[in-house]
Amino acid sequence: MEAMKEERDLEQETAQFAQKHPEVEELPDQVADAWANGTELTAAWEEQAAQAAREDKIHRQNQEAAYRAPVGAVSGQGGVQKAPKDDFLSGLELDQW
Repeated sequence: MEAMKEERDLEQETAQFAQKHPEVEELPDQVADAWANGTELTAAWEEQAAQAAREDKIHRQNQEAAYRAPVGAVSGQGGVQKAPKDDFLSGLELDQW
């Protein structure tokens, strides 16, 4: 009898989720795992969506910071590139002359 109640709850969760999120065709593994471990389906989906939004925000902030950061030798993202030394010019710079 307990198993039937649990099965009906899963069916109800599935129906409610499908009604709330009709665009979802397949659950990500993270959502399916959370649901299998006792988290309600809608709650698992919303937590995964919130996590994805946080990660996206952090990624965008990092890209904006990198774009605004000064480019220089100190930042490690640039610097003055020196042309390779010319042996002839190096010879002219010797103190032996």
